[in-house]
Amino acid sequence: MKEYPLFTIGMVAYKNYRYIYDAIESVLMQDYPNIELIVSNDGSDDFNEDELIAYFNKNRTENISKIIINNNERNMGTCRHLNKVKSMSQGKYIMFLAADDALYDTKSISNIVQAFAENSEPYAVCGNCGMYDVELKDYSEIVPRKEVRDKLLALSPMELYREISTDMFIPTAATTYAAKAFEDFGDFDERVFLIEDWAFFLKMLRSGHKPCYVDVLVSKHRDGGICHGNESGVSEGAKLFHKDEMAIMEIELLPFEKELGKSLHKKLVRRYKYLKTTWFSKYEMQEATTGEKIRFYIKNGGPVLLTALSRIRHHFLNRILNSFADYRFVWKILVLCLLYYLDFSKVLGPKYARFASVLFGAAALIYGLAFIASVVIKELYRLYLPFKKLLKKLFRE
Repeated sequence: MKEYPLFTIGMVAYKNYRYIYDAIESVLMQDYPNIELIVSNDGSDDFNEDELIAYFNKNRTENISKIIINNNERNMGTCRHLNKVKSMSQGKYIMFLAADDALYDTKSISNIVQAFAENSEPYAVCGNCGMYDVELKDYSEIVPRKEVRDKLLALSPMELYREISTDMFIPTAATTYAAKAFEDFGDFDERVFLIEDWAFFLKMLRSGHKPCYVDVLVSKHRDGGICHGNESGVSEGAKLFHKDEMAIMEIELLPFEKELGKSLHKKLVRRYKYLKTTWFSKYEMQEATTGEKIRFYIKNGGPVLLTALSRIRHHFLNRILNSFADYRFVWKILVLCLLYYLDFSKVLGPKYARFASVLFGAAALIYGLAFIASVVIKELYRLYLPFKKLLKKLFRE
């Protein structure tokens, strides 16, 4: 008789209760026969526990072996919240599903369990995730994209570790963890508030283990929320993301120069210094003492000024180039040429007519040269972009 290990869905809610029944129904419709469903709210006031209990009493299906409803009194943050959900879980596998997302189809869980069985029980399995609109009807793309899928399949754990040190591309919304992953690598790091996946995968990869990728659609990700910048609390979310990125670099990246390689480590050190500088200027400057501000500008004034001047230069240069390279600008040149050839002697007299003709001609020539130069510069820059990254790397080394 075939065994079906207990599979836990940890459905986590925070200010997205209005979508939760889409997520629940996507679990109830699964063809996998042994599911533990944990619905947990992280302190948001829109959560209705009594309504959920009534819903489950009426709609619970036979494949749901166990239901747990948890309602935190206060917001714990993503990492602590997921650790709490994990501590309640009894499953051999656990997938964290946002309450505003959904499983892709009836075979999502079966496909994941099969992938674990066929790939020597890895620490994690990730599949594909559809990026949908707010109604979960139309999708814009499937992630990961082909180039990322190729990396997940071909690269070694240490190569992936270096890749995601600068770009976390593992599709967490379509990832399931084996319970043994947390036994061997520990909980999500609670020194991080929101970005639980990046820190955990860095630790796993550095230890020589990578998630198994399977080319099947697992979940639907709804547009909106803090990651997309379309939900309330965006500025606070950006601040937490900023702080988390610094913390992860301190914990999982900067101490490991040997594993990263000298060049990549230098790049991450520069990134970290930039994050620290912008953190102080954005979030601590107003509360800082005069002495702290002076020390900050003495230490960081050069880089900050250069960055600001660079942004201003790029802003105005782009505006100028876009203005001159706009093909509607050709009409201005044509009008000036027309004015150059018109005879204004009857209106202005021979002397001033000659002066106007020279003026219009010079303006047409200058505008024409500016147009040609702008188009050439923009095209050269467009051709240069593919080599920009390579050139930067060569010059830094």
